Amino acid sequence: MPKVLSEDLRNDMYILRSLIKDKVNWYLDELTHEMENLTGKRASISILWRSLRYLGITRKKLQKEAYEKSEIIRAHYLGIIGESYISNQLIFIDESAKDERSLSRFYRYSSQNIRACKKVVFVRGKRYTILPALTLDGFVAIDIFEGAYDKKRFIDFILDQVVPIMNPYPGSNSVIMMDNARIHHDANLISILEGLGCRVIFLPPYSPDYNPIETAFSVIKSWIKRNYDFMEACNDPIYSLLVACGQITLQMAQSFFKSSIYILVAVGSRFIESQVKEKFQGIIRDCRLMKMYIDGDSKGKKTRNRELYYEQFEDFFWKKKESKYDIKHHENVKRRRKL
Repeated sequence: MPKVLSEDLRNDMYILRSLIKDKVNWYLDELTHEMENLTGKRASISILWRSLRYLGITRKKLQKEAYEKSEIIRAHYLGIIGESYISNQLIFIDESAKDERSLSRFYRYSSQNIRACKKVVFVRGKRYTILPALTLDGFVAIDIFEGAYDKKRFIDFILDQVVPIMNPYPGSNSVIMMDNARIHHDANLISILEGLGCRVIFLPPYSPDYNPIETAFSVIKSWIKRNYDFMEACNDPIYSLLVACGQITLQMAQSFFKSSIYILVAVGSRFIESQVKEKFQGIIRDCRLMKMYIDGDSKGKKTRNRELYYEQFEDFFWKKKESKYDIKHHENVKRRRKL
């Protein structure tokens, strides 16, 4: 039978759980000192470690997220995607690269108390760039070449390989999704695509988790490391990369979309599953309310000086006069970067 904790000990466990939620990257000795300040009790590191295990809390590799990432912008993006688009309309485009260091593996076996070492290539060598277009059916277009991409080559790829498989909105493959790289922002290219009846949407800043093609790149690079001998023996690097990209199947592509919320979010008011609709309806409603605040109209009431009371909001989706709250937020971000 599990041990029954006293009321005093349960309170300490509650404090510890709350502390861990706030101080996720603290060391055990730092946690013991803070627990002593909060409870007045001094516990050893081993006792604290066992307490964390009792609570089901383990130490994991920290996943870093950009401080500049705005949850308000991300929520608005989800609202737009959920209301207006379905997953078979979306085409995700992004670049990745492979060089000599991409073949290196990060783990090896070794005897106890002996450092695991292996000589590997430290020089980048030749760099090959991969530019694919990902849909629910997998990669529908791909370009691989030696060197780095520029705007001209990117535009040629879109016009030569992507546009022929696109349809006017709201047909399938009618919406191009890209991140905010400089070469993606070309006014002439966007006007051409919109003139063909297609749409272009840019992902929120610092949001690679909303781009399923990033997961595809991770799978490709893992396959390259596992098939090291094939990659080394192949005389044509471009062919070997095409083989690696060919590992992305239809089922994989659909799982990438699902892990990036597009299978669940897609179609907003036309959600098939009622539970999913309830989950995201609040986000959509908040985004509509947010737009009313930005327009200076919240059910007939004007906000003071047309200012938006969200410190982290950035002028990304709607163009508005920069208020003193926006200026203060940008100054705080610059100050943190300097520190």
